[in-house]
Amino acid sequence: MKKKKEDIVELLGGESTQLFAEIGRYFSADGSFSEDEFRRSLRASLTSIRNNTDDDASFRNHADVWLSTKLREIIDHLHDRGMPEASIRLFKTAVEECSRVGLPKVSLPTDFLNEILCSIPHHKLDKERKDTPNEKKTRIMDAALTVFSQDGYHRATVDAVAHLAGVAKGSVYRHFKSKEDLLKSLLTVSSSEMLDYVNHILSIDMELEEQIRVVIKAWVEFIANNPDLYRLIQSNIQLENTNTRDIFFNHLFTRLPLLKERVLSLNRKNRIRITNLTFDTIFLGSYGFVDWVFYKWLRFGKTYDLRDEVPVITEMLLHGCIGGTSSAGATEEKI
Repeated sequence: MKKKKEDIVELLGGESTQLFAEIGRYFSADGSFSEDEFRRSLRASLTSIRNNTDDDASFRNHADVWLSTKLREIIDHLHDRGMPEASIRLFKTAVEECSRVGLPKVSLPTDFLNEILCSIPHHKLDKERKDTPNEKKTRIMDAALTVFSQDGYHRATVDAVAHLAGVAKGSVYRHFKSKEDLLKSLLTVSSSEMLDYVNHILSIDMELEEQIRVVIKAWVEFIANNPDLYRLIQSNIQLENTNTRDIFFNHLFTRLPLLKERVLSLNRKNRIRITNLTFDTIFLGSYGFVDWVFYKWLRFGKTYDLRDEVPVITEMLLHGCIGGTSSAGATEEKI
């Protein structure tokens, strides 16, 4: 009796195949490729699939699925190791063996094929531009932001992220332990540059009121440039033991552990009504106010520049909306 597809996958090592050990059979420690060993291994696997399928059509289907997955895993790993030339040689050998056994196609995404074909010129002409592990990690995070925004976090899949990033699913898990870990990294890494800038502003010796104006402008600029990311933070996605809003605030106070102390020290003339006891309320209230301004911007379909709201936000947070002469017009030029 012929084996089912699941049995064939198990026969060939299953999803638990030790990738490192397998690659070690085809490459020496210095990266030299053993083409003969790879051919023998590939022929044995394709022969095993043929012997356990009913007809040519079934063989071609199962072999295509298995080989395309295998090639993406191995080639991704070689690129992570900075070995694009080795990936080209391995891919070329695989194509030759497919032709020899009558396998008409191997289904690989065009962006993945383009990555393979473009790797050699970039590697030879500019070694610094090769796809390093950090660059691949960034591509995965960029793809995750797009997929999470379009599909929603809970409906999004790692497969969709990997496909959009042009990497194998295994590459995602080499950089991130889980989909939740990917989301956490996306929220923290993407906001770190902004928080570093806030820290820089607060380190400058100027009046607190002026610093608040600069920080508000920078914060709104960050939101305007990263609306999908901020929407993830604002949407308060519930995870196993936390949520996106808590992740962001925990990261903020970890990155800026003495934020309260620094702000209070800058309030030299006591022009801002803020104390140790009221800091958290004022800070979170200000954050919430900006949240609603962002929500309004989304409701209007982002048809205007969010930065136009900076004078209004600044005026409200510093002077309120009742009594006194508005200084929004006067401060707008400074901002």
